[in-house]
Amino acid sequence: MEILIVLFWWLFFLIVTPWVATAKGRSGVGWFLAALFFPLLALIVVALLPSVRPAAPAAAQFDDRRPCPECAEMILRQAKKCRFCGAAITPPAGR
Repeated sequence: MEILIVLFWWLFFLIVTPWVATAKGRSGVGWFLAALFFPLLALIVVALLPSVRPAAPAAAQFDDRRPCPECAEMILRQAKKCRFCGAAITPPAGR
């Protein structure tokens, strides 16, 4: 019975470790191989490592854009013509 408990936890760590690694933008295969030999240690290490995925774009980066009144695609705030639908647009005043 004790061997089944150990096997269950080993399989649990073997599945969870690469899942956590890929969620953080790291190699799931590499962490799977690490979890084969050191299951709990691999999970702890990958959980403590920072994510390598790029951060979501800040809202300030899109501050210079606005939706086209005709097609709703995002265009530059100063645009006079939509690059998607070709509609003539008057740039907003005050910016």
